[in-house]
Amino acid sequence: MLSKFYLFSLSKPIKFNDLSSIVIESGLSDQIDLDALYEEFCEMKPALELAYSSNLPILDKWNSIFKENNFKYILKIVQFVFSLFGFNANAERVFSMCSALW
Repeated sequence: MLSKFYLFSLSKPIKFNDLSSIVIESGLSDQIDLDALYEEFCEMKPALELAYSSNLPILDKWNSIFKENNFKYILKIVQFVFSLFGFNANAERVFSMCSALW
């Protein structure tokens, strides 16, 4: 599942199949209606096309998309993805501190 998160960099077009599989695999399917998600995805395509060609940073691209539109299901997915840590440096630091105390 983690390999699909590259979609949210908006460097390549997002496919609905990848988006829906993230919802299912991450356990968000009880909060997100896939039919409504598909409708939002179709409405969002013009905004995505602009974002793909933009040179803005990733978060600015997403902010511009959500500032103009109300895509509540896609917003939930994006918030979920960006809330995940991309690295484990903090956890490693804690374990190092604990092992020093032991």
